[in-house]
Amino acid sequence: VPPEVVFDQALGEIHVIRVAGEALDTSVVASIEHAVLTLSPKLLVVMGHSRCEAVRAALVTKEEESAGSSEIDRLLSDIR
Repeated sequence: VPPEVVFDQALGEIHVIRVAGEALDTSVVASIEHAVLTLSPKLLVVMGHSRCEAVRAALVTKEEESAGSSEIDRLLSDIR
């Protein structure tokens, strides 16, 4: 469900950052910092969901195995 629907807002009225597995890389942290510095939000909400495929993959893929690409491997490492 799009966050705009959950919070009864029109598209563009809230700042949404989507990321797999709630992994905080440099671009995600920078996006959050930019939103805080320029938009002065009164509330930050971190939403997740059950049965996250990225988290499942991080749990079942051994650290020495590749999940398919170096970028996916880096994401799974960040989640772990």
